[in-house]
Amino acid sequence: MSDLHHIFINEDFKNQLSKQTQKLESSLLIYSAFVKTSALRWLKSVLPENINVSIVARWQPNDLAMHASDLDAYDFCKENQWSFGIQNSLHSKVFIFDNRTVLLGSANLTDRGLSISGSGNLEVGTVIEANIKDLQRLQRLEEGVVWLDDSLHQQISDHITSIESSQPRKLSWSHSLQKVLEKPIEYMWVNELLWSDPDSLLFPDLNNEDVEHDIHLLNLDIDFISKELLDQKFINSNLYKFLVHRLENASTQYTNFGWVTEMLHNAVLDSPPPQRVDIKHYVAQLFSWLEFSQLSCIALTRYEKTISLSLK
Repeated sequence: MSDLHHIFINEDFKNQLSKQTQKLESSLLIYSAFVKTSALRWLKSVLPENINVSIVARWQPNDLAMHASDLDAYDFCKENQWSFGIQNSLHSKVFIFDNRTVLLGSANLTDRGLSISGSGNLEVGTVIEANIKDLQRLQRLEEGVVWLDDSLHQQISDHITSIESSQPRKLSWSHSLQKVLEKPIEYMWVNELLWSDPDSLLFPDLNNEDVEHDIHLLNLDIDFISKELLDQKFINSNLYKFLVHRLENASTQYTNFGWVTEMLHNAVLDSPPPQRVDIKHYVAQLFSWLEFSQLSCIALTRYEKTISLSLK
């Protein structure tokens, strides 16, 4: 029996990645929110020669400042003539072999994610043979990728060094880097929306599906949740960036609850689309996050029957 479509956990996940890598004929494309150089070294050790390798990481400022990802991952890729890109909205972990076989799972391209040292996180994944529609969906991931060169890598390194030395309350890109790295988010998926309010995440009930979704979405460790961390995660979320972009380009002054509901309903890509009552639920959660956030650049003004939004 074929081993495709089986579920792989921890060591089996790493072994399956190794097996698929060793069968490569031409190309390997990896999307991983976090990327560590130790994992890239392991990958090279199982990689056949003359394979076109591309690595895409999230590389948000807090990822690099807190060493969830390594800055020198780019240097390692450059030394081995691999491409290295950034997708600041990335949360997926996808390994695409020869544009045909796909390994999907929860594991990042890190030592702990792949249990390279013999122990690591509890990760789960599976292998599929992708059809044309699958590959077309995966190609959407590449739309927002910024491929690095030495100049951009140096700018990022200098910025992270300044963050580490000054320890600012708000971890973000400089305006010049933001323009390069954070392409405007025009559309959303329901899974990118916040399903619960921030207070529910401070004392999470994992039996609550909405809470569980947001913990996964924001990549939270339930042992280390704080108001400050939630705030930082919120302003780095696709939903927050999407809203800021829409406010910057709003053609009306009535940017209130109804406007957000209508705008979001038209921007969600899911098919079939969610009902309007569901969108109102997501918008209500979004407003609770805006009221909670101290780092947000969005101001709220209360009226008798609604709340309006504006950029500070």
